Amino acid sequence: TLLCELTGMEVSNASVYDGGSALAEASLMAAAITRRRGLVLSGGLHPGHVRVVATYNRGVGRPLRTTALDGQGRTDAAALEALLDRDTAAVLVQSPNYLGVVEDVPALAEVARAAGALLVVSADPFALGVLEAPGRQGADIVVGEGQGLGNALSFGGPYLGFLTARKRFIRQMPGRIIGRSVDTHGRTAFVMVLQTREQHIRREKATSNICTNQGLNALAATIYLSAVGKKGFLQAARSSFQKAHYAARRIAAIPGFGLWFDAPFVNEFAVRTPVEPSLICREGRRAGILAGIPLDAAPEAAGIEAAGFDPERALLVAVTERRSRDEIDRLVALLTSFAS
Repeated sequence: TLLCELTGMEVSNASVYDGGSALAEASLMAAAITRRRGLVLSGGLHPGHVRVVATYNRGVGRPLRTTALDGQGRTDAAALEALLDRDTAAVLVQSPNYLGVVEDVPALAEVARAAGALLVVSADPFALGVLEAPGRQGADIVVGEGQGLGNALSFGGPYLGFLTARKRFIRQMPGRIIGRSVDTHGRTAFVMVLQTREQHIRREKATSNICTNQGLNALAATIYLSAVGKKGFLQAARSSFQKAHYAARRIAAIPGFGLWFDAPFVNEFAVRTPVEPSLICREGRRAGILAGIPLDAAPEAAGIEAAGFDPERALLVAVTERRSRDEIDRLVALLTSFAS
């Protein structure tokens, strides 16, 4: 219920392994629903998640195509339309995308719908605290990574991936589906339902071969969301948004620096740097500052060149509600030392 409210969807599973596997499972789910084979991936998807989607679909020989980004770092709707055909099962996008840019989900949903394809949106749950829910913008399946919902980094895992969808797709959903019923004494009971997935029910005919959910992580996320409540969650999301935009304004004013895009963002943004971003990150580590992620470290991120910027001079900066103004000013001071 909590994730359905955030995403604007009607049903949710009890989590899968992580955000990457959630996106990949959604791609299989879309192919089963539409009985089509092709998938079109936005160039703004997280490159790690793209690799997971490719791995999932390689064994069944499902073709993947990637659409370019426009000059503002968004998925190019016209380029997307040109790639869609009668065999396209789904369009996979991320919003905010890997470059931090908020996608025009309604426009992409319209293009996908016109071709008879589903729209799968990978979303940051905290971004949904300030953005309209993808389900109310035309998305058919909404997935994402739930690690930030009260879970520790845990040296890279385990995490939890969430997958929400429209109710009519529930029989094709992967992972555990929990329903509410009553026991023999009339008391509320929660039970696993619609077990058309998993090896122990249908083996090779299963909807999915995800055979466990990240129960402890999902429980932590549930406790976190219940504890902070709607007001606290929105406050955290808005604080992150405001601090990120404060940082972006300060950084854009440094000589030689700037923002690559004018498009809307939430708490991540791509910064133009006068030197290689790896140099900035190295000096940042010495000062105890995680300055960002050099985008030249992810050359496989499709669409970067099409977006009109140089990944050799691009730093992805993220600011969350946990960062103070003093910490942001320390980052600005670090970047100022590289001013041209």
